[in-house]
Amino acid sequence: MRRSAIFLGVLAAACNVDTGDLTVTVVKSWQAAQDPFVEAESVRVRVDGPGMRAGPVTFKVKDRRGTLSEVPVGDDRQITVEGLGYEGNPVSRGRSGPLTIAEGSNRLSLFVGRIEDTGTFSYTPVKQLLVGRAFHTATLLSDGSVLLCGGVTQPWRPEGDSQDTPPPPTATMERIDGDSMEVRLASPKTCTTGVNRCMVSARFGHSATLLASGNVLVAGGSAEDNLVGRAELYSPEDDRFVQAAAMTSPRAGHRAVPSGDGVVLVGGTAKGGLDLPSELFSGGQFRTQPGLLEGRRAFTLTRLDDGTLVAAGGVDRNGKVLSSIELLAPGSPAWKRAPVAMKVPRAHHTATLEPAGTILFIGGLPAVDSDENATTTIERFDPAKGTIQTLSAPLANARWAHTASLINDGRVLVVGGFSGNRNGAPAYAVEQISFFEGGVMEVRSLANLREARAGHTATLLDSGMLLVVGGITVSGVSQTAEVFVY
Repeated sequence: MRRSAIFLGVLAAACNVDTGDLTVTVVKSWQAAQDPFVEAESVRVRVDGPGMRAGPVTFKVKDRRGTLSEVPVGDDRQITVEGLGYEGNPVSRGRSGPLTIAEGSNRLSLFVGRIEDTGTFSYTPVKQLLVGRAFHTATLLSDGSVLLCGGVTQPWRPEGDSQDTPPPPTATMERIDGDSMEVRLASPKTCTTGVNRCMVSARFGHSATLLASGNVLVAGGSAEDNLVGRAELYSPEDDRFVQAAAMTSPRAGHRAVPSGDGVVLVGGTAKGGLDLPSELFSGGQFRTQPGLLEGRRAFTLTRLDDGTLVAAGGVDRNGKVLSSIELLAPGSPAWKRAPVAMKVPRAHHTATLEPAGTILFIGGLPAVDSDENATTTIERFDPAKGTIQTLSAPLANARWAHTASLINDGRVLVVGGFSGNRNGAPAYAVEQISFFEGGVMEVRSLANLREARAGHTATLLDSGMLLVVGGITVSGVSQTAEVFVY
């Protein structure tokens, strides 16, 4: 493939800065109908960084690679590539995460996807991931790649008339590059003990949390009818999982959040039921911590900026769906009940932390022992004020086991899930929640997912794009990934 040399005009804080060359290779979706340049007349390239901008420069669409010369060296550079239509409007876009430009030659493979006015999902370059997986974990690593591990590879749902013994989980892993969206590292499709890139234990319903060291703590989960009682650590540098300490309370379906240089695990299901203490992983060991006032599963756990933990909703020991909210302040010896509860009990819902420190509770099942539809209400909890309110605009689609992600432009994207009641089909529907000055709120339907999904993962990448992976589909378990381009 021929390289075209593009010379950029540079706006920098200082003159005579050191520069390097950057060769950008455009990567596109495997689906031909999603070619990002099919309606583009030209390509626009820009480099942004602290105190500088290189470009933008526009050139004709001839190939998928271009070399940008005289880019100021330094950290935190972000590359933006856009395909421009005949009227100069962007029809496709790709953004990198922060990267370093060094003197000499630099290379970047960057995914570019088609966009609409508000953004749309495009399949990633990989037609099929290593395995189809659902109820797995996706962890954003320090280098901007995403670690996928575990999950189930056959259709299953945590509630409903068809709920049976879960299928065997997988011990496989794969890593998706955050810029190119390509799979860079993967375990063998059939994992055996002792293979470096395989998990030590197959599991689903586990947690996978990035530590301050850059390693990932994988804890708990189920292996068919058994709980996995030992954690393991994944080292991105060594690209391997190693067995870690035994948990004080083996559990599955719990929630985990970073805490200092460690991880705190809360709630979930244990052999004795739902009444179990929390535990903190720190210094290579687990230590018992205060447990929830009400044992619960299928709940949400949110860590506020000041370190306070907020647990909301879920299912209690009697199968009742909860509306209660509990708080654990840093250094507190016990959880405390919040002064307010959610207006609607909900399980398998989402909790999205907003920049102001408030939390949006979205969707979820109000009952798991009946065919009552999932709620469409959205509630905002303010931990500082101790208040909760039902927002004016509901979802258009009742859903549970969905995802809700705050993206960089301030919108919340609600993606997929099981539609309707506990026996509902996986959903294609995507909705955006937007807030404007004066408290005006809008819920708007966007273009559908390429593939219906529930029990999937949604990861906000360093580029600001949203990567959605796997999940239960209409016909089985998804072996694809999609990225929201806007």
